[in-house]
Order: sequence, then C-alpha cells, then structure tokens
Amino acid sequence: MEKDRIREIKEEEDAKSHARWQERKEQEAEAAKAEPKEGLRLTTMTQEQIAARIGTTPEKLKELLDSVRCEEFANMAHEQMMKPIRDAVKNQTAFINSIRKCN
Repeated sequence: MEKDRIREIKEEEDAKSHARWQERKEQEAEAAKAEPKEGLRLTTMTQEQIAARIGTTPEKLKELLDSVRCEEFANMAHEQMMKPIRDAVKNQTAFINSIRKCN
C-alpha cells in the first residue's frame, strides 16, 4: 500500500518534470522562429546589398572577401605544414619522458 503510494508520487513528479521540460523546449523553438539570426539574413543578401549595408562598393567588398580567402588558405596551409612538426615534438617529448621514468 505504502509502496504503491510512493510509486504514484514518483510517477506524478516524473510527469510534471517531463511536462516542464517539454514546455521549455517548445518555448525555445518558438523563440528561435520568432527572431531570425543575423547571419541567416546576411546569407540571403546579395553582395550589392551587403556592400550597401556596410557602406562600401561591391568591388571593394569582393576584394576584401578575396583577401580574406587568401589569408584563410595561407593559415590552413601553415597548419597543415606545422602538424607533422608538432606531432614529432610531442612524440619526442613523450619518448624523453618515458626514458626519464625508467632511470
């Protein structure tokens, strides 16, 4: 009898908790729909619209985008070049540390 009552109370609490969670998720979904993200609006704009919005010409915007892409490519190439060196240093450090532990 008492165990049944405890189980009922636990089930009621679980149901309430689930209802609160579900309501919170619905509110978050509604809030996400209500206000579009700034980045999403920019992706639907043309380069001319973006240039007008930031106060420049489409040609200067294109030059800026091209320079950013070149810099990103250079950074990516540098990372690819440095990765084997970092790995080698890590392995060398681990090897040296293992030798130190043995001595």
